[in-house]
Amino acid sequence: MHRRLDEAAEAAAGADYRLALLRTELADLHGTMRTFPLLAISARTKLVDMWFDSIFTAMAVHDRIKQARQNVDHSLQAVQEAQEQLISRAAQARLTSIEAKRRDLLTR
Repeated sequence: MHRRLDEAAEAAAGADYRLALLRTELADLHGTMRTFPLLAISARTKLVDMWFDSIFTAMAVHDRIKQARQNVDHSLQAVQEAQEQLISRAAQARLTSIEAKRRDLLTR
């Protein structure tokens, strides 16, 4: 079980890093990206689970895993919303460009 916690913690840390990069890249698009919850599992959680391997710590770890799943769902939703906004903005920019070219052609 501890190996699986380590793997999950490593994957969550990688996801946190990538979400931070995405947030930085999209910073110029106001309102595009909301704050993501942290996905990483703390080292404290693992330490408590290892040293006090009991039903109570197992329940606490289970609750943290459940919260992490919810955080992943929220992050996925935020990324999908950002993607939809970017697609919409790109389509609007194309339409604006086409309209400008049309006006230019009609006014020559």
